[in-house]
Amino acid sequence: MDSRLVLQCDYCGTEFKRYEKKLRDDQTNQFCSKECRGRWQIENRPQTECTNCGETIRRIQYDIESADRHFCSRECKWEWQQETATYDWESTPNYGPLWKKRREQVLERDNRTCQGCGRSENELGYTPRVHHIRPFAEFDEDEVEAAHDPSNLVSLCEPCHTRWKVSRSVQS
Repeated sequence: MDSRLVLQCDYCGTEFKRYEKKLRDDQTNQFCSKECRGRWQIENRPQTECTNCGETIRRIQYDIESADRHFCSRECKWEWQQETATYDWESTPNYGPLWKKRREQVLERDNRTCQGCGRSENELGYTPRVHHIRPFAEFDEDEVEAAHDPSNLVSLCEPCHTRWKVSRSVQS
């Protein structure tokens, strides 16, 4: 005699068997496979709206709670950043009034192109970051000019900037 219970998968509707002792008391859904459980979890994630276009998107609850803004795509995020996000030069900690001018000089020197991968501002869809090769925090307060010297600055797209920071932290 088969002591297993016949259950129906909450995702695909397929009937399957499980031993009663394998079922947990707190389990509210039953799935015939890990694949069905995974698909159900994705389709039943909580909904939120894209900050830029308002499209309904699904995210993990933790992501919704831990961030103020959510985007349906990288393109939507870039569009929002270009139209909405403004850089407050005065409140940038310790960067000082020279930074804005030097940043623009370096972008022009580098043809507004990422020096890591070679993609231009037009290809990227946003202005590359200007990165301090030797981190700004390593300079003393009276060395702002040296920190912002063009030889210490390089234009990088977001992915190359992230790789640069990660590779530097691994070297440290």
